[in-house]
Amino acid sequence: MVGKRVQRRRNEAALPLATSARQVDRTVLAVLEMQRSAGNRAVGRLLSRNLRVTPVDYNPESGHLIHSDVDSNALKAQIKLTKSLYNDTLTGDERGRVDTLGKLNAVAPDVPSLAVAIIRHLAGQDKGTRYQAISGQQTVLEGLIGAVAETKANKAEIKNFRQVQHMASSMSRQKGTPNTIPWANVTGDLGSAVTKLAGQLRGRNRLLAAGNYAASDRRTTPTARASNKFEGIRSPHLNKAGWIEKHDVADPEPALNAKAQAWWTRIATTGTPAQQAELFQHFPAVVGAPAPGARAITSLNVEASALSTALRQDYLSTEFSQAASTPAARISVNWARYAASSFPGCPYIEFTADQAGGVSRFVYDYVNNKLYANTHYNWVDGFNPFFEITGGPAMR
Repeated sequence: MVGKRVQRRRNEAALPLATSARQVDRTVLAVLEMQRSAGNRAVGRLLSRNLRVTPVDYNPESGHLIHSDVDSNALKAQIKLTKSLYNDTLTGDERGRVDTLGKLNAVAPDVPSLAVAIIRHLAGQDKGTRYQAISGQQTVLEGLIGAVAETKANKAEIKNFRQVQHMASSMSRQKGTPNTIPWANVTGDLGSAVTKLAGQLRGRNRLLAAGNYAASDRRTTPTARASNKFEGIRSPHLNKAGWIEKHDVADPEPALNAKAQAWWTRIATTGTPAQQAELFQHFPAVVGAPAPGARAITSLNVEASALSTALRQDYLSTEFSQAASTPAARISVNWARYAASSFPGCPYIEFTADQAGGVSRFVYDYVNNKLYANTHYNWVDGFNPFFEITGGPAMR
């Protein structure tokens, strides 16, 4: 029974790729089509755990990273059925090393890295001519690895992935390099969902960029300014598996706090008597400085204080705007504040995707103004599970 379940899983993992020639190498498509049944019959019953890609996902509930094991027996069978690699490229000694893949014990962050480790193994001591010759088949080898790599995706999720893959202009198996979908290729429900989310982001980002929060958004706290009443927002996205570009956001508060202190000093020394009276009521002074034990002079506290709209807006329009001097900087400050409540420095915000043509999540990179779609983070054929949508509707 266990063997049958493993066999069924392999059949799902080795489903043929999307048929568009622009998406993947033509050779890989043809090879996988021929191997889908023959290769699975040649696979041993026991799943080998000595080739691994990790991490491929992250479970926030358990806090555990998820990996994908590659059955070396299944991979050997696939390699032996691939004429361009096994028959036309490998020498006799190198074919012998195919049978020792089970001893390699290679762990890699993605399929291309694992393919390089396997090529090195097959080339043996020759790191020159033979290594280069086998490397010419790396794309084919990556397809074979992806075909037998363990996946958590079920049939419905694989189907959803195929639908989105059909729109892609390029497919990637590399960490930090998502697949690409030009906006011109986006159709149906996915197009409608992206248009809706882009419109929501555009409206919110223009509010955040303006900087006149005290006058235009008096009832929202600074940390909720970006997310307040935003339909579909879920949480910051951590990118623990590293599929999208890795970058962190510097904490904006130290620079803003310094400006808040400078603003306090300016009003305390040169403000009108009415401004000074109001300032000292909320932020008391002792010898020209905040009183010991008094409320801290931070940007967040000034912005969220009971000071009059005019006085808070004076800070936002002067010192605050000097620290966050561009619209993009003010947008980033506000999204960073939302993310910091859970994950400081996180540049990604996750949204639920409803009725989006198989896509279940969108991830917005508010620093680089990029939008990614994915089918619930499950990888298929070893591909990067994220699709970057390029050239779509404006989000700022």
